[in-house]
Amino acid sequence: MSHPHTPRRVSAVALLVLIAGAARPAGAGAVADHLECYRTRDPADVSGTVDIDATHFGLSKNCHIRRARYVCDPAVKTPISISGDPLLSVYGPPESDRICYEVRCPATDPPPQEMTDQFGTHTIRLNRRSFLLCAPAVHGTEYCGDGVKNGSEACDGTDAASCPGACQADCTCPGAPTPAPCDTPAACATVVPVPTATPVPCGTAVPVTTATPVPCATSNPCGTPEPCGTPAPTCTPHSSGTFTDNCDGTVTDSATGLMWEKKTTAVGSGVNLADPHDVDNQYHWSATGTAADGTAFTDFLVKLNTIPCFAGHCDWRLPSEDGQNGAGAKELESILLAPFPCGTSPCIDPIFGPTAADAYGYWSATTDAALPSLAWLVDFGNGYAFNRLKDGNGYVRAVRTGS
Repeated sequence: MSHPHTPRRVSAVALLVLIAGAARPAGAGAVADHLECYRTRDPADVSGTVDIDATHFGLSKNCHIRRARYVCDPAVKTPISISGDPLLSVYGPPESDRICYEVRCPATDPPPQEMTDQFGTHTIRLNRRSFLLCAPAVHGTEYCGDGVKNGSEACDGTDAASCPGACQADCTCPGAPTPAPCDTPAACATVVPVPTATPVPCGTAVPVTTATPVPCATSNPCGTPEPCGTPAPTCTPHSSGTFTDNCDGTVTDSATGLMWEKKTTAVGSGVNLADPHDVDNQYHWSATGTAADGTAFTDFLVKLNTIPCFAGHCDWRLPSEDGQNGAGAKELESILLAPFPCGTSPCIDPIFGPTAADAYGYWSATTDAALPSLAWLVDFGNGYAFNRLKDGNGYVRAVRTGS
């Protein structure tokens, strides 16, 4: 559905639950993907000049910055009375664009609060009678929630054939099955795997004394995989700059001594959480808000570090972005092709395998020092490092120290 953006009059908006059709995954609360921005009276006088580079609107140079005028808080809402067309279920991660609406409410001003940002500590006094409500927005007419699977989405609303009954509000599909390794299910009766360089068509039995017939899966539609019996391609260790493909699903960086996980499948081919290396998989950093107890740790890393362990190593972890909090290493940024704004997307050497380049970004292990409910990520579409609430979605790429 597409229509021009027309300002709407917002009447008696209660910031309690999320807009219809865009709920969090089962078992979680509503997603705070709106921003509630209040005018504030801040006694701190900030003055200076900054350059601001916006993802879609470009660079604004030599901007004069003055004292704080608004303070914004993540919020969720339910519409009570909205004029115009039915609302769209546009889902927006923290780094997505926002369109802001004027809102007026009965006076319920909270007491002054102390808050700290990059410019220092402020005493914030809110005027809650009139403020801005900023809703997630996308460029163009396609978005997660429009009921049509597009882009890197694994599924979307009613267009969820690849994820029946389980499509999430962020258009991911937990536990999506792996397609059967055959050209068509009907052709897969019994196939004998053979150690030969000659491809064997589905259903053809080859007389090998040690071979055991293996039934082909028939429950999943096949995409365009290789015919049954096609030998896996051989790999010879090779290098690109300081990176070496070890031919075991890992890449070693001689500049840092770090060993990285390679991702598999193709971007946008669908989620498969049974395979921790699937490039489309997304995970949460935290289930409780601050602790490292989300699926990135309890599912992804557990799979890699369970005996016999990925590539024979049991010390896989999420990479650090300690440089965002101090002088530590920025491990995720160390594998970018170039610093932000990177001119290549994805901004990473192809030796690492497929890499998602959308705005969800790749999780680091590093918590924001000032806001423990946020952790740092890197967007491999442009090389931008940013923070996000830990209960949101993000991609992952594991790393370990040593050869």
